[in-house]
Amino acid sequence: MKVTTSWDDGTAEDMKIALLNDSYPPYGNDSVANMTKVFADEYTKKGHDVIVITTHRKKDNPTIQRRDNVISIPVSYRISLRHWLSLYNPAVAKMMKDILKEEQPDVVHAHNIHTYLTYHSLRIAKRYTKNIILTAHDCMSVHYGRIATEKYLDDNNPKISIFDQWHSSGLQWNPFRNYYIRNTLNKYVNIVVAVSKEQEKALRINGITNTTFIHNGINLQMQQTSSTKDFIQKYSLLNKKIILFAGRLSEDKGANVLLSAFQKIHEHMPDVVLLLVGNKQKWESHIRNSKTGKRILPACRFTDYLSSEEMQAAYSIADVVTTPSVYLEPFLLVNIEAMLASKPVVTTKYGGPSEVVEHNKTGFICDPRDKEAYANHLLDLLTHPDKAKKMGIAGEKRAKTFFSTHCMIEKYMQILKN
Repeated sequence: MKVTTSWDDGTAEDMKIALLNDSYPPYGNDSVANMTKVFADEYTKKGHDVIVITTHRKKDNPTIQRRDNVISIPVSYRISLRHWLSLYNPAVAKMMKDILKEEQPDVVHAHNIHTYLTYHSLRIAKRYTKNIILTAHDCMSVHYGRIATEKYLDDNNPKISIFDQWHSSGLQWNPFRNYYIRNTLNKYVNIVVAVSKEQEKALRINGITNTTFIHNGINLQMQQTSSTKDFIQKYSLLNKKIILFAGRLSEDKGANVLLSAFQKIHEHMPDVVLLLVGNKQKWESHIRNSKTGKRILPACRFTDYLSSEEMQAAYSIADVVTTPSVYLEPFLLVNIEAMLASKPVVTTKYGGPSEVVEHNKTGFICDPRDKEAYANHLLDLLTHPDKAKKMGIAGEKRAKTFFSTHCMIEKYMQILKN
């Protein structure tokens, strides 16, 4: 869907752009924080004046922190109040008003603001600029959590009912939340950018109307990897077939279907290893206490979260990378990183991943709930290395062609220019 936007000053040259995100390096290093930094760097390369407004916790420092072009405001509260205070927080409102009044940005480009910076910040921003973008990296603007309803998983219908909202929010239910967010985004934001077509569909069907989509991009210059030899030795991976999963331990991220599939694969291939990048303690405890834990635990390797360099080493030694999410996954940057490392991917059919991975060309797309089919796709790539290599090469070409940061930023610049 093509959306044009008429900016207040009629030009995209030499703009002052304020980026908003709840976290930002060095105060936070989650995926959206790092993606926000990509935008900051790329906008700066294009000659624009960039400031970043982010947050830190009061216990770390009770005052506003300024470092180079980053302004971090102190925000803390009991997280159970999130669905109230993420809409409007008087202390945050005052600080945001003072900062935006002083900085006078030409454009405000918001990212994740649904915990600390608040949706009200967009209303404040409208007083100082008419040019506001929000990139939605998830579906929190229309739901209390991830969209994993039976209606969606069975029928691909992402419409969220009031019952779905109650079920997801429990005692944290706020009857005004979704109306306030919809009203804010539709009235005060020029355009809401989803990171995939499927996510845009979910936003629109749930009342966010001024949308388009732009896929996330990745830096094509691979970072220097840690020594693969050292990595293999550290995690006892010599002469092993390796399935790589990087992510949280949760049912909607596909943890249970992954372990079930791995049990079947391990019965056929005793030398296969499941390399789990994430919270080492949680993963190890979960597998140890599961019904099949005793059988598969010796074949699991736990790394905790890795640096970018270590992550590249993990990709380089993997035989296949898998992302079996069982919810509307907005995008999944892991798939792009794996493809760029010439690795085939077995991913979920739910959400944006099916727009990235080409079925039977760069990997496989499936419903992970079909455990047999999912396991067979993984087994196919493990037992046919030539096929896996061919898919990996095709994936690398696709990643470089369609999913670079350059490609992503150029599409955002088109929005700013129109």
